[in-house]
Amino acid sequence: RALRLLINRNKILAKENLDAERRDQRTAAERGLVSSAISVWEQQRGEDADPPIISEDFGELASEVGGVEIDWASSDGNFESTKSSAIAIVLEAYGVLGQLDSGDRAALIRDLLKVLDEA
Repeated sequence: RALRLLINRNKILAKENLDAERRDQRTAAERGLVSSAISVWEQQRGEDADPPIISEDFGELASEVGGVEIDWASSDGNFESTKSSAIAIVLEAYGVLGQLDSGDRAALIRDLLKVLDEA
């Protein structure tokens, strides 16, 4: 019985360690994605330009990118926050989002995500 308890405890610990490692890997990938998008921003706007997003909170969608508001609620669909924010940064680096209204900005990003996910 004690051996079984020890084995079960080891399984739980291994699962917790694996989950933490996966979470760390996902966070590193998200940081890399946003970092790449910010590099595009700096190349297009200059290194002295204001940062495109205020917070690099990877759990939330960027409600504003480079001073341009995005109304995520107006567009139906599930948005992966990091990818959506990174795409928004690149699009606004080129001045694309500023040409659209806030609802169309979210719709454009949703459609781009859909195409990229199917590729």
